Amino acid sequence: MTDAVSLVVLDLAGAIRVNRVTRLASVDFEQSCEQLAQLIDAAILSIGLNPKLRIGLGVGVTGDFIGEGARLNPPNQLDSWALRPLDTMLAARLGSPVWVDNDGNVAAVGEAMLGAGRVTQDFAYLYFAAGFGGRVIANGAPVRGRHGNAGEFASILPEGWPQPNLENLRLYLVEHGQPYDDLYAMLAGVDPADPVIDNWLDRCAPSFNLIASAISATLDPELVVLGGRMPPVLAERIARRICFTNPERRGHHRPAPKILASSIGSEAAAIGAAMLPMRAAFFTELRD
Repeated sequence: MTDAVSLVVLDLAGAIRVNRVTRLASVDFEQSCEQLAQLIDAAILSIGLNPKLRIGLGVGVTGDFIGEGARLNPPNQLDSWALRPLDTMLAARLGSPVWVDNDGNVAAVGEAMLGAGRVTQDFAYLYFAAGFGGRVIANGAPVRGRHGNAGEFASILPEGWPQPNLENLRLYLVEHGQPYDDLYAMLAGVDPADPVIDNWLDRCAPSFNLIASAISATLDPELVVLGGRMPPVLAERIARRICFTNPERRGHHRPAPKILASSIGSEAAAIGAAMLPMRAAFFTELRD
């Protein structure tokens, strides 16, 4: 992420053996890789696993694909990660096969494994972090699209509409006397039930409503899950406010998806990323 890194180690049964989150020491690619290598080595050592038996590493990076392999276009804070072949560069630095995907994409995979996917095979996942995106899960599988960018829901919003991401919430709180330096600090210190956030929610309401209505009309999923780094209490506040464009006809409204907060929260992205090597090894649809 732009300010933090999360790490999950999964075994072959899909059980979480290690789960850690820490502040990103530097956004510089080389320095970030050094921190990643140290985190991975420490995690493997802490549970006594043999690193030679590791299937591989999955890495979720914020940003959208530009249509050329594992090259992503991340926010400005991750400029040194931008437009580079991250899979080969990370593999060379970390000494292991590496699979790279967008953080919203892998978060939806994690949600499909351990969250909403346990009750339905069809849902839209909204990923809130420094940016805003997501992914669609249909028949239990992620929908990627031609360039790997299916589910970039921020693009639904017309220019000038509020982008409902957590960085914009942080800036709003700074303007109103709560000076958080970055998302890591904000998420550690903010009260998600703070009434000050009400005005930000009111400002973003048209954006939430348009995105939810577009998802309902085009995809007709059973659920819309609010996840990423969004605190569950705040996600529940958003869910209660969303109104679909859904006019009545003959006393009936078109069935609309249920909106709920993710049950696994910010762990989803790391879980989904850790699944990438195993899915590639054991599920043929991801080997190409």
